[in-house]
Amino acid sequence: MSRPLTKVPGSLSRVNIADKNFGSVLEFFTTLWNERVNEEPKSDLISMLAHGESTRDMDPMEYLGNLILLIVGGNDTTRNSISGGVLALNQFPDEFRSFGVTLHLFRIWFPRLSAGRLRSPT
Repeated sequence: MSRPLTKVPGSLSRVNIADKNFGSVLEFFTTLWNERVNEEPKSDLISMLAHGESTRDMDPMEYLGNLILLIVGGNDTTRNSISGGVLALNQFPDEFRSFGVTLHLFRIWFPRLSAGRLRSPT
């Protein structure tokens, strides 16, 4: 006798939420694409994609795929830059002390940290 299949609690609802979120992302960026494609080219990424010779005819799923790769890649790079920078400052406490603990110096230090200047994000 075979066992009845059981449903993992909430698993289907997570998939539905993910589908809905991707739909929202695609809707937002499609609106942005349509605005940019009907304007003069600018220096922002969506304008470059909308007017680029090799990207202007992308189908919606290819466009969404590219956006997701950029979002995930940016998140990964930023997260690893910050983690690596904190590790570097922990390994070199004199460098950390040279920044001081003032908000002004932190505002100078943080962009360098997040840009991967203290430690490579990869």
